[in-house]
Amino acid sequence: MFADKTVIVSGTGPGLGLTMARMFAEEGANVVLAARNVAYIDDIAAQINADGGSAIAVPTDVTDQSTCEGLAERALQAFGSIDVLVNNAFNHGGFKALCDLDIDTEWQPTFDVNVTGALRLVRSVVPALKVSAGAIVNINTFRIREPAAGSGAYCSSKGALQNLSRTLAVELGPHNIRVNNVMPGYIDSEQLRAHFDRVAVAEGVSADTVVERLIATQALGFIPSSRQVAEAVLFLASSRAAAITGASLDVNAGLIIP
Repeated sequence: MFADKTVIVSGTGPGLGLTMARMFAEEGANVVLAARNVAYIDDIAAQINADGGSAIAVPTDVTDQSTCEGLAERALQAFGSIDVLVNNAFNHGGFKALCDLDIDTEWQPTFDVNVTGALRLVRSVVPALKVSAGAIVNINTFRIREPAAGSGAYCSSKGALQNLSRTLAVELGPHNIRVNNVMPGYIDSEQLRAHFDRVAVAEGVSADTVVERLIATQALGFIPSSRQVAEAVLFLASSRAAAITGASLDVNAGLIIP
């Protein structure tokens, strides 16, 4: 599906970022891993290459425009084109009520990664995407549809990211660049299971009880895997979604049905 295509994945950490990178590589893409943890992305790139894929690791801080531009330059030097950008880097911000957040140290840094950081990367790769008629997929969250108390900075920034995506879809459409959102719900992972364990201890119940309670809220009766969420990302990034732009695709097993 992505043979000879170059895909940049930001926020290539454990979980969805890693899964997306591996799946793009499985589909023949040249994958550019972008994150701050140099040792981690170097290791993942080595694993992908050892498995017969094609990947490079480029240390990137999305709050720094110069490193975003350097990422685009390195991708072009290595592979000659940029066809897909997946914005997956995020900052949750402080777990506080909005009126209790420190604007400078908790609110603003969240927006700087989740919104402005995404825009920095978009601006850096758009010249190349105009040539390739490429695609941008922004990883969002079900929390813009169902905000949670104590996650106000995160929810607000992701709401801004959705409208950033829609505006970019309008502005970049004439250049044949598509821009879409993927909106995961809960993703089955070690991190989520650890969260269930903490909730179970706090409530004095078993972890299985916590899991069953969450599953009961999903119309399809299961918690999606990172691979199932990544499938939606690959679809929107591919030519199969050639007529889709400005969309927000919910991938949550029916947790939220807007």
